[in-house]
Amino acid sequence: MGCARGALSLEPRAVRTHNHAGALTAGRAGRGVSARARCQGGPAPPASRRNRTRRSRAVLDSVDRGAARGDHRSSHRPWVRAGGDRPTRVSPGEPVRAFVALNFPQGVRRGLWDALAPLRQRHEKLPVKWVRPENIHLSLKFLGEVEETREPELRAALKQAAGSRSEPRPFALQITGFGVFPDYHRPHVLWAGITPEPGLELLQHEVEQAFAPLGFPTEARAFRPHVTLGRAARDARPRDFTGLEAILAGTDFDATVTVAEVDLMQSTLQKDGPVYQVRYHERLS
Repeated sequence: MGCARGALSLEPRAVRTHNHAGALTAGRAGRGVSARARCQGGPAPPASRRNRTRRSRAVLDSVDRGAARGDHRSSHRPWVRAGGDRPTRVSPGEPVRAFVALNFPQGVRRGLWDALAPLRQRHEKLPVKWVRPENIHLSLKFLGEVEETREPELRAALKQAAGSRSEPRPFALQITGFGVFPDYHRPHVLWAGITPEPGLELLQHEVEQAFAPLGFPTEARAFRPHVTLGRAARDARPRDFTGLEAILAGTDFDATVTVAEVDLMQSTLQKDGPVYQVRYHERLS
């Protein structure tokens, strides 16, 4: 599918701390904890200048797909593995790891990465494996290992999911605030929150329904949209995360993006972390 190369409007600017707790689906839906949601139900107290972390705000009126993907322009090529600058073709019959996701413009990914720079640069390093900026995305469904020959089926399912007219398409998506799963005592995942959006919930439901007939089980757990930014190391100890909640409560990020497409992704596991690649994208209609 082709897509319009619209201009990308990205205007970072400093903003004051404000309460995002009521907007964070990931933090309110059960086992996630938003840094702001724990501040006794009210706004987080402003961080001191000495401890204040980077704050940023971004508003996008239209998404340039070239900026959103970076170098991942491979929507109509066979399944390939990305390794350095020279992708290598997957061996015939070898399964690939696939998932469905929404990708963000480069400016938003970089903004999220920069917002958490104080955490990565702490003298006492956090035992966290950080998601690289080019890999930041919002997952809708993990498909697991899939035979290369099934690519036409996957494309057809994605086309079906993207074609519903039940809600206005495209839709706006707000990325705001930070939190962890399951709690700050022993966090497993560090995330950026997503404001509740009916269009997103409907799209995720349609993805589930479109892929179920192909043998991909429907997810039994409630959909808690979030953007994964880091994962705790297996040997991490609770005391390693002392002060994390306060830092996240004082870190503000807010970006609104227009979601016009959904992507079929390939994940290639390498020793320095996974490499994600867009295999096919479908416009929402």
